[in-house]
Amino acid sequence: MKLKSIEKIKAMLGHQIQKWPSSIKKIQKNQDALIFLIFLFISTAFWFFNALRDDYTTELSYPVRFINLPENKIITETSNEKVVFRIRANGYAILRQFLSGTRVPMNYDVSQLRRTNRRGEEFAFILAREQQGMIRDQLLVGIELLSIEPDTIFIKLDQLVTKNFPIRMNGKIDLEKQFLIAGNILFDPDSVEVSGPKQILDTLTHVSTQPFNADRLRETTSRRIGLKPISQLQYNIQHTNVTIPVEPFSEQTMSVPLHVTGLPDTLRIKTFPPEIRVTFRAGLSQFERIHFSDFVATVDGSVALRPDRPQRLRVRLEQTPENVYSVDYSPLFVEYLIERRR
Repeated sequence: MKLKSIEKIKAMLGHQIQKWPSSIKKIQKNQDALIFLIFLFISTAFWFFNALRDDYTTELSYPVRFINLPENKIITETSNEKVVFRIRANGYAILRQFLSGTRVPMNYDVSQLRRTNRRGEEFAFILAREQQGMIRDQLLVGIELLSIEPDTIFIKLDQLVTKNFPIRMNGKIDLEKQFLIAGNILFDPDSVEVSGPKQILDTLTHVSTQPFNADRLRETTSRRIGLKPISQLQYNIQHTNVTIPVEPFSEQTMSVPLHVTGLPDTLRIKTFPPEIRVTFRAGLSQFERIHFSDFVATVDGSVALRPDRPQRLRVRLEQTPENVYSVDYSPLFVEYLIERRR
């Protein structure tokens, strides 16, 4: 057994030794490729640094920032959010400019800008040629400033207004069976102070929450919800606590007397039946507070005095209490009898 194992090992070593020439050739090929890449990189670097000695024309883009706004003003539009400088210099200077990290925003002092009015709207503007000194300060030595675009930057100013607006829910509520929303959905806080352009605030009626879903609720739930942002407006708060009151409901039926309207004092009408049955749903905590007098059901007696008077009068449910749902009643029509008062 040992002899066979030794012979097997020798055979494996012999097979590997036979592969050495091809492996050595691969290493030699890889070395040749590596040397070629090194020389290629060196020659490219020499070409690049030699090319940097020439003069070039290029463009630099700088962001625009407006500072020192008047206390009661806000910027609603700007014609440009960046300025572009066309420059000329050798490659070394341009490369240093790009790598220097000096491309900070161009700050324009709004309080110092010229003002103009267009169709009753106020604008401020800045001429590029008046900013050449400040722009050259941003450029390194050896760079020539050729032109600035745009030639003029306009910003539209509007009156800054602050108002309070109610918060409204922007969500979808799904309840478990036999449960309902037991009252008003509450917000804490229930209003938000909004600051922004007067023309936008004049069209605003409320501020909505961010969209959200509340699924399969079976108990009162509270959530902290963000307010939906509106462009150019700022809020004094960013969130509100929304409370959704939920409780199980039950169904109940009450007898509600009918009231006749539209009759002269000399007449009266008897209805058959004199009352209706009202069926409704309400939360279990609400039933003790609901009384039949909270419902108002009427018929219009003046219809019975017309030449083409109907045989029956239409019943209308004029008033229902708060926090009741799925209200139904019967009958919808009642027979009647007109009598003179004594």
